Amino acid sequence: MTHYRIVQPDGTTTPHEGEVSLKEMQAAVGGYVEELNRRYLLSEFAQDAHASGVRFFVHEDGTLMGLPPNPTATALVGSPQMLVGNLLMVGVLEGGPLED
Repeated sequence: MTHYRIVQPDGTTTPHEGEVSLKEMQAAVGGYVEELNRRYLLSEFAQDAHASGVRFFVHEDGTLMGLPPNPTATALVGSPQMLVGNLLMVGVLEGGPLED
């Protein structure tokens, strides 16, 4: 079963189970989705997660729209650039840093 988790700018995380559709992904990030390129995945967690099939998504135009900074998501993936808006992780690893 697919797991996914939404990391909001205030640091709140919301876990979900089940398949996630494109429409649900767009709702989670607030618009068009963009998968984070591997160059943004610099933390050990993100690299291990990506190698295990986890994918990370943000709003494609989040910066242009002025979405709020997301320091939790930025630190989680180790991005050299501040991520904004919600981060959607699809295929969340059990026992990861955001595990409940």
